[in-house]
Order: sequence, then C-alpha cells, then structure tokens
Amino acid sequence: MCLLAIFSSVSSGAAGFIYPDSASSSGGQFSASYAPSNLMNGGFTGPGDVIDTTVNYIASGNNYASASGTTSGFSITFEFDEAVELDGMYVWNYVYRNNGNGSGSPSAGVNAYTLTFYDGANGGGNQIGEVYSSNLAQAVYNAQNTAQTVSFGVSYTGVRSVVMQVVSNHGGTSFTGMSELAFSDVQNGGNGITSFTASESFVQKPAQIQLGWQVEEPISSLEIQPDVGDVLSLTSGGLGSVLVSPIGKTKYTLILNGTEEQSVEVVGLPEKEKVHLYLMIGQSNMQGAGRDRDAELDAGVGRVLQFGSRDGMKSQWLQAEHPLTALSVDGNVIGMGLEFGKTLLASQSDPEVVVGIINHAMGSTAIQWWAPGAPHSKKNRPGTSEPYYLYDEAIQRVNAAKQYGVLKGVLWHQGEYNSNPSQSNPAAEWDLYDERIQALVDNLRSDTGVAWLPFVCGKLVPSSWVNDSGQTINYNRPSQRDIVEAAMADLPNHRSNTACVENIGLRGMDNEMIHFDAWSQRELGQRYAAAMQQIYSNPFLMYMGGYYDPSELQDSEIIDPDGDNDGDGRSNFLENAFLTNPRLPDVFSVLSSPVIINDGAEDFAELSFIRRYDSEAPNYWVEVSEDLVSWVSNQDSGGVTEEMGSPQSNGNGTWTTTVRHALPESGKEHLFFRVKVSE
Repeated sequence: MCLLAIFSSVSSGAAGFIYPDSASSSGGQFSASYAPSNLMNGGFTGPGDVIDTTVNYIASGNNYASASGTTSGFSITFEFDEAVELDGMYVWNYVYRNNGNGSGSPSAGVNAYTLTFYDGANGGGNQIGEVYSSNLAQAVYNAQNTAQTVSFGVSYTGVRSVVMQVVSNHGGTSFTGMSELAFSDVQNGGNGITSFTASESFVQKPAQIQLGWQVEEPISSLEIQPDVGDVLSLTSGGLGSVLVSPIGKTKYTLILNGTEEQSVEVVGLPEKEKVHLYLMIGQSNMQGAGRDRDAELDAGVGRVLQFGSRDGMKSQWLQAEHPLTALSVDGNVIGMGLEFGKTLLASQSDPEVVVGIINHAMGSTAIQWWAPGAPHSKKNRPGTSEPYYLYDEAIQRVNAAKQYGVLKGVLWHQGEYNSNPSQSNPAAEWDLYDERIQALVDNLRSDTGVAWLPFVCGKLVPSSWVNDSGQTINYNRPSQRDIVEAAMADLPNHRSNTACVENIGLRGMDNEMIHFDAWSQRELGQRYAAAMQQIYSNPFLMYMGGYYDPSELQDSEIIDPDGDNDGDGRSNFLENAFLTNPRLPDVFSVLSSPVIINDGAEDFAELSFIRRYDSEAPNYWVEVSEDLVSWVSNQDSGGVTEEMGSPQSNGNGTWTTTVRHALPESGKEHLFFRVKVSE
C-alpha cells in the first residue's frame, strides 16, 4: 500500500505547506527504490497538485513502500528540525499501477491510521495532546487525483515529531506505504500574512505563475524577494497578486512590515532552447557511489535540475540533489552529475539557461544491456517479473524530457562489468568493447534524432593513488580494464564529437576500490564538463561531425563553410544554419514566397523562413530592398521588420518564423526580402 500525503502549514492563522525534514519507518522498505526519503521529494505546493494514476511505474522512486508482506501494524515517523504547530494535512492516496495493471488490483492505499505528536525527536519527549485517528478514502485509478483534505480540529503546538501508525490499508497483503508528505505549521501572533500561494508549482515560458497574497492591515511595507516589482501598489484591502516567470527552482518570499515572512517554492523553465538536457548512463560510478558527501560543496543550485524519477518515468522537474537517481538511497554518496551541471552553468552567460540532468545509470550493468531491446538478464523491476530495458527506458525518458528542452549530450561511465573475467550471463567480452561502445554512440544518435550528439566517456578507477593520509594505495585491478579503457580512448578516432576523460590523479575509496571517492567524482564532473565544452567550442565542426567521421573531418575541403559538399547550391554553413544534411542535396526551400497581409487598414508584406534558436545557432537577420541594390535591416536601424506571432517548431530543431515589413506597401512597385546568416 502506498500513499501520498502533504501536510499544510499555517502562517498567521492560514494554511500553507511545510515538508517534514526527515522520515523513517519501522516497516522496512520494499526495495532500495522505495525509501522513506521519497516522502519529501515531490515538490508539491498545494492541495490542487495532481498525482496522475494514468502513468506507469509511478511507485518506485516516488513513494515509500514497506517490506514485502508488511501491510499494517508499523509506524512512520516524521521529524522537524525546529518546533512547529500543526492543524491539518493533505493526502494523495496511492493506486497500484505497474506496467498498465491496476484497474482490477487492490489500490494499496492507506485506510485507517493514527497520528501521535511529540515535543522530542524520533517520537521522544512528551506526547502533545490527544492521539488523532481517522481513515483515508481510496484513490481513483487511471485519473488525476488531487488531495484529500484532513483537518485535525485542533492545533498541536511545539511539535518536533509525528508518529503515524498504519492500522489498515485498502489493498491486499503485499505491502504498505506512502508517496509524499508535508504538515501544517501555524504561526500565530499579531498582524501578519494570512496566505501566500502560487497558482502552479511548475511552469515553462511563455506561461507564468501567479503569486497571490492576503495580509492583515495596517501595512507599512510589503515586498517579495526576489524582486518582482512594486508589490504594495498591487495590494488592495490586504489582497494582491502578481505574475512571475521563475527560472529554475525559485523561492519567493513575501515580507510584511519588514519582519513577517512567508515563502513558496516553484520550478520554472525558460523557452525550450534554453533547457539543456544531458543523459547520464552507465554503472555505479555514474549512478553515484562516492563518499563522503559535503553539504556545502555538493549543494544544489536552482538552475541545475533533474528530470523524473529513475523507475517512475515521471515527468517531474526538481532541483538536482544527490542522489540524482532513486536507485541510490544513501544520502552520503555522490556522483559526477551535479558537479557537471554546476560547472556548465558557471560558464553560461545567459542567465536563463537551465541544465537538466537525466540520470539513468544503474550499478553492475553490462554494456550488452545498453542496447535497443536488450533486457537486463539479472534484475527485474521491483515487485514485478519484468526485467529492466535500460537503453529503451533511457530513450523514453529522453523523449519525455525533450518536450521541455534540447538534448545536448550523453555522459557514459561504464566498463567495470565488462573487464571482470568472473562475469557471466552475459560474459564480460572485453575484446568486443570497442565495437559495442561505437554501436552505442550510433544507436543513441539514431534514436534521439541528433546526428551530431556529443558523447563523453571516462576511464575507470586507476591502479594507484595517494589518499588523504598521504598513503599510496595500490589497486590490483583486472588487466582487462586496460583493454576496455583503450577502447574508450580510441573512440574519438572512430566517432566524431566524442571524448574520453582521463583518470590521472583520481582516487578510489580505500575500502571500496572500484568506486571513485567524492573528491574524484567532483573532479570527474568538471572534466566531463570541460570535454563537453570542447566539443561545443566549434558549433559548425560539431554539426559536420554528425555526417562525417573523424578521418573525413581532417579534409579541409569537406569542412570548408563556403564549400558545397552535396552540390545543391546551399553552402555547408547554410546547411548548418538550417540543419540540413551536407551530404545529401536538399530540394525544399527554407524561405516562403512573400505575401501581402491586410491588417484591416493597410497592406503589409510578410516573409516566413526557417531558422534555429538554440545556443549554438548562427545569427539570422532579414533585409529588405526596393531595388535589389540598397538593402536595410534592423541591424542598420530599428523598425525595418518585426516578428509576427510565436515561431512554430518544425520538430527537428528548427523553427518557422514570420516577419513583417514595418512600413505599409502602398505606393511601392517592388519589395524584396532576403535572409542573411553569419557566425
């Protein structure tokens, strides 16, 4: 049985939302993917948020589930770092759904329960008030489920921990659990903030989120940080609202009279071209196994996000935090992904770019399982007899994320399995690693539709290092690892836009030598980022690498921007500008014929053309002329042309945009358009 609950907080006598700081259970957990920590990872902000029970595999990574066979008679303890006052909760009960099953299956949602409140941590200290008991309704299968609202009827003051005792469930005898949970913190006293809410918890431009507030008068000052303008002028009778366009995870704080505060957290994405997606695949070193996590060095940042849960396939954007995948439940280990994202972000001049990480790595996996249609022959999805299909699932997650952003590259770290002579089912077959990693690159480029997709791999833990104590540690690693690493190092000689990161100076863990330590994981993140940036340093050459192998790219005529390799009259540089194939003649036009549009009063000339908007795109501008001799554009003086409406995606990385000549066409005998493109 699983449940999703959010407890509402109250500021100055009105309900808001506050998550517990931690959760634990006496009921065990179904598997590593169903940890109690999943109870605080949904990022919900209100009872209107939705659990979509039409989505397959929403359980793992998004819910807590008890050990198999444990359905009742156990407790879940929620703790707060500071004392709070609680008066209610919101609950999203769970419907069993796995691989399309569930319509005739038990819902596995919580039914009867009790809540006991304590003034000490972990259910310790003194009990506060009476035990609260109630029942939850069963959630609806194959539907959009909003919250069940639970009011305690009284406020519990000075609460440090709450113990939920599960008495019964709506399902059978398999397991019991929950998905999400937060409480209701009542902050009474004097004039204050009655409510401060966000209309949505997630949005992508051009859509906006409305922040709304109700405050008690008199009001001497009122502001929102980060600054969204003159909030006081938007307030009448204590009520007000404003539209905002957050970028990344953003915390908005309403400040009343310089002292009272209430906050909401939301996630916002910029336009699609500014959401840079990176797929992380491979074994445990990519999944994240390096100790010890440092709270400061390994802290997340608002514009580095992670997409979806590992098993849940859930289209959910969160601030990237270790662990980056629900397969990792140890909060003291890190991988390279977050440092990679932070390093890339630090080099960005555009304040709206967001780095989106899709971590689909899984420990102890063979490269044979990272192929289309290949099942994991040693591991099934939790609670099912269905194996993982690692490659296929990775492509599914990429395609889901591409609704919001642009796939920029793949990070691969794997090889421990395929250099271990003791492995079987499948055998290690290190001598075939070179052709398999090349096939992986080919498959990824074909199945994502990005012919030039950058791919960065990295070598394994070295054979020796000096630890923090100054001691030299020797690692007797299998000799076959040299063969696997040689195949990685040779990859850039066979596939364009690839790189292999060195392991020089990196360290394993003294008691777990196969895994990099936390310092090395951070260093790997920076090295992978540098390798990716190097590939992107020449966008034209990167584009050409989607159609020519490394040896061909040594030919200066092939990579001449002014050349016309396919003889279709369009230079190689223009092929890049319109994302057409420089090896194949193109017959379609990137420009429409100009048309005359009447706006009800005057006639205006309009032109539609294809262009790119991504960060590697060249510059485009439209020029107009009446005599084919003198040409003018917005580059020369403003107001020559203006874009009309929103560009329309062509589904291949290009967009069709329409521009209008700013002056009416009356009295003109001729008008000509042309589009210029430059680096």
